[in-house]
Amino acid sequence: MPLRLARETQPLSSFASLISLALLCCIVFSFASEANASEGLNLAPSPIPLAINFITLLILIYPVKRWLLQPLVRVLIEREQRTLGAEVRSSELRDNAGSLAEQVETRLREARLAAQQARAEIVATGESHERQLLEQARSEAAQRVAAIRATLAEELDAARTQLEAQGQALANVAASQLLGRSL
Repeated sequence: MPLRLARETQPLSSFASLISLALLCCIVFSFASEANASEGLNLAPSPIPLAINFITLLILIYPVKRWLLQPLVRVLIEREQRTLGAEVRSSELRDNAGSLAEQVETRLREARLAAQQARAEIVATGESHERQLLEQARSEAAQRVAAIRATLAEELDAARTQLEAQGQALANVAASQLLGRSL
């Protein structure tokens, strides 16, 4: 909403209305002074100082308008334009920030989804690798147990054979001692 002043749009009509108002005041005061002069109370100024003041007013209207009011109005209009520009810019930045926030949220969701998928793949790979290692360890353990059992079976057979031989020799010794002779 740019600032619009009536004085800028219609300079002649405002100047003419100011002159009309001044003349009306002069006429009213001149009648008032004649009416109250009979009673001794003078409320209206004398016409000569009033005319001097009016002429001074007319002389000062243009310089005051040109050097004081127009620059002031120009500064106010520029300030309003800067304010409106800043409001438009802040609105654009707010909209841009909203769209950037949405983009960031979308990218975060995509990154979380990708991370969850990668995690699931890593866990699946780890579980598969763990199963392979456990299966390999079980087969190695079964092989070792089988080897140990075979070794134990061999040693047990050797021990039985040895015990049988020792038992036979011990039985021969015991029998020879009981019989008192050698067998």
